[in-house]
Amino acid sequence: MFEDKVLSLSEITAKTSLDELTVQEILKEEDFQGITSKEFTLAAIHEAIEEEIADRLNEFHLENPMRQGANKAELLQAMQNKYPKMLIEFVLNSGIEKKAFQRKGQYLQNKGFLPHVPKSWQKRTDNLIAELKKDGYKVKPFDEYYASAGIPENLKGDLKRYLEDQEILVPLDAQNYWHGDHFRAAVEELKKSTAAEFEVGHAKEVLGLSRKYMIPFLEKLDSLGMTRRTENKRIWV
Repeated sequence: MFEDKVLSLSEITAKTSLDELTVQEILKEEDFQGITSKEFTLAAIHEAIEEEIADRLNEFHLENPMRQGANKAELLQAMQNKYPKMLIEFVLNSGIEKKAFQRKGQYLQNKGFLPHVPKSWQKRTDNLIAELKKDGYKVKPFDEYYASAGIPENLKGDLKRYLEDQEILVPLDAQNYWHGDHFRAAVEELKKSTAAEFEVGHAKEVLGLSRKYMIPFLEKLDSLGMTRRTENKRIWV
């Protein structure tokens, strides 16, 4: 009866030749799952989809431990050849409600998953972070720290994204990263030492930075919505 995975009340009535009231009573049994007030699937189909989602997420986590999770749109696309999109969405939302799955923005995770650096590269990652932190505000391009750390090139994108997500590193621009502690300290010092409106020159004096780092830092504050630029001045938001 459920070859199509989802059937309306009228479709089930037509397929079974039973009257609608009888069908409604049957659909209250635990073997059936209501998706809407008039659309139904089998509980076994619901369970199968939930298990497949969990398996797909687990495989993704094993292959991409530093990422937040699988992209929801990509997961839906991968499963739509077997199940209707609305049914997958229903099972996903049900799983999130009962905490079998977790959602972080556009990303999906299995319960309890936390992004992490693989153990085999943790020590080298710690060394990279320590070296960058040691250089304070006057950092080298991130690629130089990465090359010195000896971590495979194919992991760089995921590692950078992970360190940014965890606020361990903060990108000033495409090349230069500050340790999160230094970035937060710079923001605090600048706030403490400036008025509601301040000029670039004053900020340079406060932090002792050249334009090489000062301009990207101020533009980062703008992008984060902490300041707003007006000509050569910034206003704290």
